Amino acid sequence: MILDEYYNWLLNRIENPERPIARNYTELLNALYAKRYSYRIARDNNRAIDGVNLRYEFGEIFGYSRHLIDRWIFGQCSVLELMIALSARCENELTGNTDAHVWFWTMIESLNLEGMDNDHFEPDYVNQALEDFMDGNYKRNGEGSLFTLKNTHRDMRKMELWYQMQTFLIEKML
Repeated sequence: MILDEYYNWLLNRIENPERPIARNYTELLNALYAKRYSYRIARDNNRAIDGVNLRYEFGEIFGYSRHLIDRWIFGQCSVLELMIALSARCENELTGNTDAHVWFWTMIESLNLEGMDNDHFEPDYVNQALEDFMDGNYKRNGEGSLFTLKNTHRDMRKMELWYQMQTFLIEKML
């Protein structure tokens, strides 16, 4: 089934080939995939579009038409798709290597969800963390969102995700 193939393709994009860990986080990853991404800053719609465009990238790779993709994989962008699309952007913007998995798991840490492996998964905690992220209820430095900065004079809650990501990448390069 296309939906299963797509989901597995998404997970392969964020799996560390040297130290696979995604299988220990299936509950969390399922929750991220089930949660629809909503945004409060209008231009963050662009990041949602990036997430949805992963579907078409998948279709092109595996030979599925856009019509078939739209028929089987529909609805608004999931939080998982958003995070994977942003991870790919980090990979392309900073290193050009195949290290999207590093950026993805860094975002998991920033959301304070690294402890939510299959043995410790708490659905209410995860749901609240995701709602807080999407509502902008996180710390000024980005902790509780996708990008946490060590040093910033800017309030990450007022920045669209694209500029949060750019600010984060600049800090990582310094």
